[in-house]
Amino acid sequence: MKPRLHALYVIVATLSLVAGVGAPMLLGSTTYAAVSASGSASATFRVDIPTERECAIWAGADLEIRGSRNRFDQCAHANDDVFLRGGDQRFRGSVRYVDAIDSNNNGHVLERGADKVAAAPAPVSLALADYAPGGRAAIAAGSSYHLRNSSAVIDAGALAAGLHYVDGDVVVRGAQSAVAVTLVAKGRITIESHDLRLTPFVDGLVLGAWRASGNAIEVQSDRGVYDGLLYAASANLQVAGGADGNTFSGKLVAGQNVAINGDDNVVAV
Repeated sequence: MKPRLHALYVIVATLSLVAGVGAPMLLGSTTYAAVSASGSASATFRVDIPTERECAIWAGADLEIRGSRNRFDQCAHANDDVFLRGGDQRFRGSVRYVDAIDSNNNGHVLERGADKVAAAPAPVSLALADYAPGGRAAIAAGSSYHLRNSSAVIDAGALAAGLHYVDGDVVVRGAQSAVAVTLVAKGRITIESHDLRLTPFVDGLVLGAWRASGNAIEVQSDRGVYDGLLYAASANLQVAGGADGNTFSGKLVAGQNVAINGDDNVVAV
């Protein structure tokens, strides 16, 4: 007895749709037709397959991932090389590089693969002058504007909500529950806090540093939650946490290198 052919599914159209609020989500919409054994179409249905938003990590030069079990939910872009070290790094988005990718192949998972691409401009460009005294954001912040005219060490527990501008380097120490802060430094920002949770006060920006070279932002914390953009305008951005990891739900953007060290960090834009 011959098997009966009940239906054959045929792709009849492919569409694209931009949906969502904030960073766009592209949906690949594929329409299928159920075709009977006689050749007539009996029904159609559509399946929407999500693709990637803008990259969650953008490095103007190299991207280097060390440590173990770090997870990246959107694509990562490097305008030069990508170095994968440590073990069990997982990329749910694509890994994009301009020059080369160098991996130790120690259990890493690249769900969307690695792509050689052309150099691209940063997804965001901010001006230090907007946050300095008299700038757009400074004026708009009103009484929530906090100015430090020289380098400073700040106790996270005393970090008031608002826009903080430091005319130099700044170190943040201690613990803090959720607070709406935009911390901007003309020099370097170093976070030495644990269990720190920051949400942006203005422009979707949590940390912004304008040091010209070396590490402009260093996150040396564990169990931190950063719900906005980390922006190193011209230099490097380094996450050097320990074994307990941090969660970043905003982009990591650096004019030079981005380095992710430590274990169990999550970038989930």
